[in-house]
Amino acid sequence: MNKPIYVLNGPNLNRLGKREPEIYGRTTLAQIEASCRQTAGAQPIEFRQTNSETQLIDWIHEAIDEAGAIVINPAAYSFTSIAILDALKMFPGPIVELHISNIHRREEIYHRSLVSRAATAVIAGLGPRGYAVAVRSAIEMAASTGTDCSCRARKRVGHDQRQDTAHCASRLSDRGLQGTADLQPVVRAPGHRCGRDADGGEGTGLS
Repeated sequence: MNKPIYVLNGPNLNRLGKREPEIYGRTTLAQIEASCRQTAGAQPIEFRQTNSETQLIDWIHEAIDEAGAIVINPAAYSFTSIAILDALKMFPGPIVELHISNIHRREEIYHRSLVSRAATAVIAGLGPRGYAVAVRSAIEMAASTGTDCSCRARKRVGHDQRQDTAHCASRLSDRGLQGTADLQPVVRAPGHRCGRDADGGEGTGLS
């Protein structure tokens, strides 16, 4: 795939390594970027972070024209931003929503992501290793000729994510991909019907 993968990060993620390390770990965003680029190999990566909702939306608009896939950790905007949801719904390729922690085991305000309604797949609770899984998944989904996986999932955007979520983590334990302490890994693909693992291949390894 020639088009770049856009890896977009939302507010406060620039503080990774110092921000609540008991939840997010001590890996910095720069280290995560290096891991993403190593995982992608020759595949171009646009890795960005902003604390601005407006900037994040502008980058999504740019990705609509330029990107083959989006990996996005919207952080707090996951739970508040209809504008980001609407922007993502315009993107024609696969979207992987990523969370460092398992949001479903945290406070109730973190349980319901608006972004998940536009996502092809959701990865949560794998810590910094989740980024590598997300990048690899995005590359494989975008490159696959069987793009029905993402397209069918996103046609079902109107469905409740709890009712229309398939768990695709059956092989994670075999790959040694465990979440951070006290966080169980969750890898999900809303509306996923293609029979593939959500990470699309063998895994390696934060809103």
